[in-house]
Amino acid sequence: MNNIDKLKGKTILVGKEPGNGRLFISVKINGQPKMTTIGEMNSVPNSVSRCKPAENIGHCKIDVDNTGAIKVTNLKPQNVTYVNGVEIISKTVTNDSFIELGKDKYSINVGSIIDTISKAIGESTPPPAQEYSIKSLKIVWEEYDTKRTEEQLSEQKRNNIQKLGGIFSSCGILFMFIEGMGDLRFVLTGFSVLIAIIFFVRGLNTSNSLLVRLKDLDADFRKKYTCPNPECHHFMGNIPYDVLRTNKKCSYCGCKFNEK
Repeated sequence: MNNIDKLKGKTILVGKEPGNGRLFISVKINGQPKMTTIGEMNSVPNSVSRCKPAENIGHCKIDVDNTGAIKVTNLKPQNVTYVNGVEIISKTVTNDSFIELGKDKYSINVGSIIDTISKAIGESTPPPAQEYSIKSLKIVWEEYDTKRTEEQLSEQKRNNIQKLGGIFSSCGILFMFIEGMGDLRFVLTGFSVLIAIIFFVRGLNTSNSLLVRLKDLDADFRKKYTCPNPECHHFMGNIPYDVLRTNKKCSYCGCKFNEK
């Protein structure tokens, strides 16, 4: 069985992978989405719409009819899809055709999509949707949310330090206009400016350190806050745990969630 034969009568969703920024493609086999990716992390520009198989959302779709004919269709009016450089709404294509997604014209060969998703399907029939516990994700979310809150408080502290620096700087300027203080005004002005500089440098150092900590915090969160299905393992996004448990399923692979 060749690759096209595997996909006859099927619809392939194509779009950007949420969270990781690769090209995300999916096809339903016996009602369950089979998914894979193409390219490196963050290789797909933001002008390409996200692909969410469980919600039937994508930038475009590729339909393969029962004869093996292939048709590309743009899915949303705000999307832009091209075939061999010409903007389309829907167009019959071949394996050799190139589609370009979004205003940045992310280019991919139709044959590459067909071959990649065909390999992901394999010869076996996928099992029905399974249930996975997301109990561990509650801990991950709570730790992340707590640390984020702490960093926000740290940011407020930094802003207050910079405000103090501004106050001392203003006082230094005022001292210059008080003639009755004699030479003392110059001493007070210099002292105020020095204090203002110290507060400014301290606030700047705190800001740089904060950015590094936030970057590390987000990177660790993205690794841990993922779908518990080992065949999916996609980042769940910055969705609060309470919302995740309400949704009761993964928007990528469609597996069901429980809290056992």
